[in-house]
Amino acid sequence: KSQRVHKLNTLSLISPVVVYVTSIIIALLVLIGSNLITRQERVKQNYESQSYNFNIKNVIKQRIDLAISSARLMSQSPTLANYLSKPDNNEIRESVKNYLVSLNDKNPGLSVFLADSVGNILVSSEIEPIHEGQNISSKQYFIDALNNHSGLSIYRDSSDEKFGFYADYPVLSSSNKQILGVFIFKIELGDLENLIKLNHYPTMIVDLDDSGRIMVSNNKNFIDQKCGEIRQFVDKGIQPIDNIPILSMMTKHSAFFSLASFGNYPYGVLSLSNVNQSATTQVWLLFIALLITFILYIVLYGIAYNSENMKTIESAQSNFQLIFNHTPEPICVIREDTAEILAVNKSMQNCFGYEESLVGKKLEDMIVESNQVEYNFKASSDASISECKFKKANGDVFTAEITASNIEYANKNAVLLNIHDISIFKVIEEKLTEAKNSAEEANQIKSRLLANASHELRTPMTAIIGLSELAVSICNNENQRQI
Repeated sequence: KSQRVHKLNTLSLISPVVVYVTSIIIALLVLIGSNLITRQERVKQNYESQSYNFNIKNVIKQRIDLAISSARLMSQSPTLANYLSKPDNNEIRESVKNYLVSLNDKNPGLSVFLADSVGNILVSSEIEPIHEGQNISSKQYFIDALNNHSGLSIYRDSSDEKFGFYADYPVLSSSNKQILGVFIFKIELGDLENLIKLNHYPTMIVDLDDSGRIMVSNNKNFIDQKCGEIRQFVDKGIQPIDNIPILSMMTKHSAFFSLASFGNYPYGVLSLSNVNQSATTQVWLLFIALLITFILYIVLYGIAYNSENMKTIESAQSNFQLIFNHTPEPICVIREDTAEILAVNKSMQNCFGYEESLVGKKLEDMIVESNQVEYNFKASSDASISECKFKKANGDVFTAEITASNIEYANKNAVLLNIHDISIFKVIEEKLTEAKNSAEEANQIKSRLLANASHELRTPMTAIIGLSELAVSICNNENQRQI
């Protein structure tokens, strides 16, 4: 135990004040660390959002460029101009039809239409002619093409409710450049919608010319909503969502947004970056950090408390050794099973007169009657008192009163013996016994003397009294009777 106390002595410097200060410092460090991690997570989210927008923008822009260039080239085909000049020629129509269908087979999601100058769709790339015969004269992209303002538009088809890119170019007569019709190149956005849905943040395609109308989104609640003056935030990086009231009302989480345009085209990709996840991460980090701080506080407090207890134990052991070594009565500690002496004080060493240490000897070797060891020294849980005769180093024998108590010493079951020399009291006791016996004998002699004297006196007195009574009874003279 003293070794363990010595090892833990270095922990005595840890006080509750040190524990409190350490816990506060750790909590502050954890708070700063969680804020840094949250900022890093937010930067990472913003970077991922911008990177995702950039990738989506590039994919869509490539498709737009493909649609426009394809529409421009195909609108200049002489076959289309010949067919529009002679729409009743079935042979030319069949040739155009086969060509458009082959384009559709090679490019899934692609639809090609050829309309005359009044907006009637004459032929399409569809195997089943769903759109053929329809009139698109009211569509803005058809009107723009007739006015020689060809370009790109995004519309939702009323027949299948699907969004698509519409690239349209007028078909001109080779002779007089008269507009014979409009060639329409449509790319559906179905796969783009699936691509957008892969992003776990709200992502949408916005028409920048139509009051910021949301045309495609991975969240149906945002479709057809108008974001107002969102065009001013095009390619401006991450912006607070409060700048767009409609979005801030539709999302419950604090968020930022970024808007990437398609270059010269009036469309853009709008995505929201949710910072609630960062806040949740920060809360969890704080919770874990506080839990670790609390556990560390408990451990440090336990160490400090244990250190205080060990100092108390060390002080108690020091006091015990002080009392043990300076008590005038002989005291020793022996093993309960073998009666081997484990420790003795100076008084016992002097009492028995041994020059060498008594530690390691067996107490039964110093007892006159060794069979008393088991009787006297295997104490019960309560202290027991008995007498025993011991032999000193010079051979002298003395009687002692022993108080035995069970203790634990050096991790062993032991017995603490307090040996009190009562030889003087035994001599006094013997003298008192002798005096008592002498007094009792004298008393007996006196009693016998009185008994014998009483017998010797009683016998003659009886005769004298009897004869005197007889003489009185036979005397007739009064004077003689008085005598």
